[in-house]
Amino acid sequence: MFKIATTVVLLSATASAAYADERTTFCTQIGMLSSKVMELRQQEIPLSTVMSSEVDPSLRELRDAIVLQAYDTPAFSTAENQKRAIDGYRNQQEIECFKAFKK
Repeated sequence: MFKIATTVVLLSATASAAYADERTTFCTQIGMLSSKVMELRQQEIPLSTVMSSEVDPSLRELRDAIVLQAYDTPAFSTAENQKRAIDGYRNQQEIECFKAFKK
């Protein structure tokens, strides 16, 4: 009986670790995408150009939401403010991603 209980605990811990790894990987990718999109925004690349880029159809809705939200942010003229906008946007999107996984 002890072996079964131990096995269940170990499997639960493994499943939790796998879930955490999957969550971290996914949210990191969201962060990287968000950073790139905000970089394009800060370079004043036209919205239509970014929206017409190729993307996996299953990710189009997510990509569109990230892009549209980024383009609601002003483009800044100084490198310091641009970097702040890029880093801040990435962090904001990662926070939202991790929160979504908690649900």
